[in-house]
Amino acid sequence: GFNSFIVADPALLLYLRQSRINCEIHLSGETAEVNSGMIKYFEKQNLKRLIFHRKNSIEDMNSIINKAGNLTEFEAFVLNEMCQFTGAFCNSLHCDEMGYLCRTTYWGDAEMEERMEQVIKRTLEIEEQQYLCGKSGCALCALPQLEAAGITHLKLVGRGNYVEDMIRDIRNLKAALGVLEENQREEKETGRYINQLNKKIFDGQPCGNNCIYNL
Repeated sequence: GFNSFIVADPALLLYLRQSRINCEIHLSGETAEVNSGMIKYFEKQNLKRLIFHRKNSIEDMNSIINKAGNLTEFEAFVLNEMCQFTGAFCNSLHCDEMGYLCRTTYWGDAEMEERMEQVIKRTLEIEEQQYLCGKSGCALCALPQLEAAGITHLKLVGRGNYVEDMIRDIRNLKAALGVLEENQREEKETGRYINQLNKKIFDGQPCGNNCIYNL
């Protein structure tokens, strides 16, 4: 009974359309769409939604959305699984028996190497803590900017998470959206929104500082 599918493989996308299989298609961020020209091409396949990958800046998203044609739904990451790689170009393996490649240091430019070590160290420190909203990646503070850019749907990653943590993530995201709506109804002030967000979600405690979008 499913009618909507997230598709990353262009060949599969073409097959579905050429076979006249009637379904809604959400173009996955794993396709690695990065510019408006690429979107113009895929729009010919009658897409329902575009999912941006982690490396798209809010400015990039806004530019692409403004140049889109018949697309009306746009999705962006908002909680969890911030990664140094773009999913479409990741050759890592995610399993319980082996460490993730994205958390392994590697040789290269000294400055980049030092930065990656800091990111990995921070991620491991956060993971040792008990539940913390957005500890592996968070964009709750960026909700006003995402909305202004034209984002219509939010991606909350739950794969591999404990069910209890996933439930809390969903409730926290819903609460953050409520704060955003209330803030916009009264006055559009980002500082006030973040202050209310800290009180409601983080209860005055510091967040994980693992921002998906550097604002």
